[in-house]
Amino acid sequence: MTPVMKLQAAVVTLLLLGTVPVCVAGDAMTSRYLDQPVLVFRSDDISNKRIPARIHKHRVPVVFGSQVILACLAVNPGRGELIAYLPKSQSCIPLNDMTLHAGTPDLSLESLKGLQRDRAELQKSLKKSTVVVMQPQVNAGASAGLCSCPGNQPPEVTVRSGSPQIAIAGAGIETIDYVATDVDSEVLTENFSYTLEGGNTQLGLPAGLVEDCAPGVGTLTCTVGGTAPATTGVYLITMDVIDGFNLSSATALLTVISEQVFSDGFEDGL
Repeated sequence: MTPVMKLQAAVVTLLLLGTVPVCVAGDAMTSRYLDQPVLVFRSDDISNKRIPARIHKHRVPVVFGSQVILACLAVNPGRGELIAYLPKSQSCIPLNDMTLHAGTPDLSLESLKGLQRDRAELQKSLKKSTVVVMQPQVNAGASAGLCSCPGNQPPEVTVRSGSPQIAIAGAGIETIDYVATDVDSEVLTENFSYTLEGGNTQLGLPAGLVEDCAPGVGTLTCTVGGTAPATTGVYLITMDVIDGFNLSSATALLTVISEQVFSDGFEDGL
C-alpha cells in the first residue's frame, strides 16, 4: 500500500473516531474496609508499562496510565508485588508486610489490612486483567461519588490544524494544534497517546515530537511539533482531556514517509 493509499484509509478511521466523551460504569470489587477507591496493579505490569493508557470505572475519576506509572515507580516496588494506586492523592502504596507495619498517611491501617485480606482474590482477578478497582461499600440508594456525567458536561476537544499531514522521517512537521473547552469552566488536564499502523496504544508522543500546552479557565490549547519519527507509517496521535470525571478525545493523523511523494503519485527522482 502506497503512503497516499494509507493516508486515505487512515482519514476514514479518523472520521469514525471523532471526539468521544467517555463515562464507563465498570465492574469492581468492594470492601467494607476502604474509605476511598483504590486501583490495584501488579508491580511487574507497572515496571513494564503494561497498563491501559486510561482507566475509567464507576465512582472512580479518569486515571491516565502515565500518572500511575510515574507515581508507582517512585516508590520502587519489588518484583511480584501488588501495588495500590490512590486516585484521591495520586500516590502509590506497595501492599507488602513492611507497608502494613509502617502505615501510610494516604490510606488507613484498617484499609491496608483489608486489602491484605483480599490479596488472594486480587491476585486471581489480576490474572484476567491488568487492573482491579476496589470500591468502598455504599448503602443502597447512596449517590455520593457516582459518576458525574449526567450533570456535568464533558469537555469538547478538536484538532484545529495540522491534521491530516504527510511528513518525511526525520524532518520537521507542521505543528498540530489541539483545542479543548469546558462549558462548566473546570480545570482541564491532558494526556497524549498514539498508535502506529493500528498497533497497540503507546503512552506519550512518538519519538521526535514534543507538546506545549497552555491551560486556562475552562480552556486548554496544546501544540505538538518537532521532527517526524524515524519509523515510517501512519500515526494516530490522540489527546485525551479530562475535567475530573468526564473524558473527551481528539485524534490527529500523521503519515511519515521515507521520501518525498509528489501529488501525482511518483516519487522524487523517477
